[in-house]
Amino acid sequence: MFLYFLYYINRLKQEHTEEKVRFFTNTAHDIRTSLTLIKAPVEELSKEKKLNRIWKYYLNLAIEQARQLTSVVTQLMDFQKVDVGKEHLLLSMTDIVKLVSYRRIMLASFAKSKNIELVFVPDRESYITAVDESKMEKIIDNLISNAIKYSINNSQIRIELRCDDKKWTLQVKDNGIGISKKAQRQLFKEFYRGDNAINSKVVGSGIGLLLVKNYVTMHSGNISCSSQENVGSTFQVVIPFKSISGSQ
Repeated sequence: MFLYFLYYINRLKQEHTEEKVRFFTNTAHDIRTSLTLIKAPVEELSKEKKLNRIWKYYLNLAIEQARQLTSVVTQLMDFQKVDVGKEHLLLSMTDIVKLVSYRRIMLASFAKSKNIELVFVPDRESYITAVDESKMEKIIDNLISNAIKYSINNSQIRIELRCDDKKWTLQVKDNGIGISKKAQRQLFKEFYRGDNAINSKVVGSGIGLLLVKNYVTMHSGNISCSSQENVGSTFQVVIPFKSISGSQ
């Protein structure tokens, strides 16, 4: 009877957790859909040639905030999948040099808005290894976009890629506000955000780096950070080389 009682209690907890997860996922999906429906007409309106410069500025500001909020909601949904163990790797042989280069190009306009130069320095022209390309894109995008967010204007972000037969290493180095020693110990913990003045002005959920860490761990890799306040930060991801035959 005691064992049955424990089983019954655990079953109730599991059902309650699953209900909360379904509610969370459905709500996040509804929010993302609404943001998409809001952003689309605003983007069309911003293309109107008769609008003056001030109105265009405010419309572009609204578009950028909608884009950031959509990104946050998407991260929440991705985090929920990882948290309940529903995510798994879909490995394919991928050229990491080409992938990082492409993501840098995709984020170049964001960097340009702050007059920040994105410099990509690979140590070879091509490096093919097995990764989940979708998750790897999110890792790269998070690290570069965070570097842009917290860099000072008119600066440079250096993206280095070093590869050998056993592993490949990605470094993203910025000249930004830096991270305190106390904050560095909390960086990869759930929903942590620094309490500095810039953080209070930047849209975010605090789960980006946690999601990155989870995806890096799924690839049997590790992530680390070295930083100095008012100097800048360097995030480093190290992932072992892997080869697969066929597709997964």
